[in-house]
Amino acid sequence: MIDKAHVIVKSEPIATSTIRYTFTANERLKSKKLINKLFKQGKVLKRYPIRMVYLPCNAQTITHHQALFVVPKKKFKSAVARNTIKRRIREAHRLHKHLLAVPKNASIHFLIGYIYIGSSQQSNFQTIQEKVIEAINHLKKRYEKELLA
Repeated sequence: MIDKAHVIVKSEPIATSTIRYTFTANERLKSKKLINKLFKQGKVLKRYPIRMVYLPCNAQTITHHQALFVVPKKKFKSAVARNTIKRRIREAHRLHKHLLAVPKNASIHFLIGYIYIGSSQQSNFQTIQEKVIEAINHLKKRYEKELLA
């Protein structure tokens, strides 16, 4: 029997990607001023079971796209259920935020709020991920000129 821990396998060097699949603190929308501004002036995009509220901002206001995740307590009494859905939405956003990638000199960034509007039954990750991708692609298509400028 061969001990797998001591077997050395030659492999090719792994190519590193420039895409960072992280969700850092400065990508999280925490400012009460900006949250109020998002919900008062933001535009709505519905992709059931997700509603995306977004607001384009200039580069002086924010330096990254910032996201917020909301699951209503009225529909999900259990904190465990709410946190599970928020975790799924956050993961889908984290994996696909590169679709909104902007050059360093870009003049536009987005405040994004993901609100779960589905029924009181939890959606699986696959459904949530598809809808988040649809919403991000719609947003990208709509503001493509500003994102590439």
